[in-house]
Amino acid sequence: MNTKSILLALSGSEQSYQAAQVARNLAQKTESKLVAVHVVDIKKTWAMFGCERAGLVGSGMYVAAYELICQSLRDL
Repeated sequence: MNTKSILLALSGSEQSYQAAQVARNLAQKTESKLVAVHVVDIKKTWAMFGCERAGLVGSGMYVAAYELICQSLRDL
């Protein structure tokens, strides 16, 4: 079985939206599977909380905020 696929990296930017349109059209024309991936930079998320390393903040609002951010990004 010879399956063609296109891997699309998404960042949430206008450019990635345009790339998604191109990838979708290409996938339809070539009968390929389109796989979209959105990668999150965890270091930037933790920097927002003023933490040097994830895991050093063990409880409370930091963990709740982190989980909320992760869930929001998965929902995208």
